[in-house]
Amino acid sequence: QPSANEEGEVVAALIDLRDLMDRNFGPHKGWLVTSDAALRRGDYKTALAFIEGGLKKHPGNDELLNARALAMFIASDAQLTPAVALALEKAKASKWHPGPYYFDGLAHLSDQQPEKTLALWETTLTRGTPKGEWRAPVQAQLDALVNMMAQVDAAEKVQAAEQTGAAQP
Repeated sequence: QPSANEEGEVVAALIDLRDLMDRNFGPHKGWLVTSDAALRRGDYKTALAFIEGGLKKHPGNDELLNARALAMFIASDAQLTPAVALALEKAKASKWHPGPYYFDGLAHLSDQQPEKTLALWETTLTRGTPKGEWRAPVQAQLDALVNMMAQVDAAEKVQAAEQTGAAQP
């Protein structure tokens, strides 16, 4: 179980990455700044209330929908709950935003589904601005996931070979 300080750092890093994925302009930005501050304090109810307020003023806004999905994911202790899955699906209505696919991948990784995460993170990299600052950290995480999956696969093959060899006289 991470400490409160470590958890706060993870939340801040996720918010910062989401912010890099956003276009960062428009009247909805004020709603995000306020909700992000509440989210960083662990006040999920207030964060979601500001996001919902923003969505009432700016229905269907890609960045607010993505922020809502992330806030719900954080509030659920990084669990892929039905509510989080629904919020992510609504955010995926965006034609350009990479965030919903990245955060959906993160939720699936938390749910021990690395293959699904891999596909979602690959999709993430096909979206958004081609030179976005968020791309390097996402690519690094994708590369680490691929390496981890290869190591697990290799270890499983060694274990299977050892078991097969041990079973023979």
